[in-house]
Amino acid sequence: MVEQGLVGLVKRVMETHAGHPKVQVQACTVLAAVARGSPGSAAQMVEEGMVGLVHQAMEAHARSLEVQQRACAAL
Repeated sequence: MVEQGLVGLVKRVMETHAGHPKVQVQACTVLAAVARGSPGSAAQMVEEGMVGLVHQAMEAHARSLEVQQRACAAL
């Protein structure tokens, strides 16, 4: 239940602060932890469109090794 609200919050943060690599790093870190928590949480992330959002972060911050690493962990 907590993960459901958390994924939505992370989605809003990533959308609002798309231009800030440090925010994207932290958001991807949270998503990776949520995905590891349960298969249901990972499925919800897919349903909420988080894969596309993580991909956008990777494209927007292609020169940030940390964004790339954390985004891969989230996927």
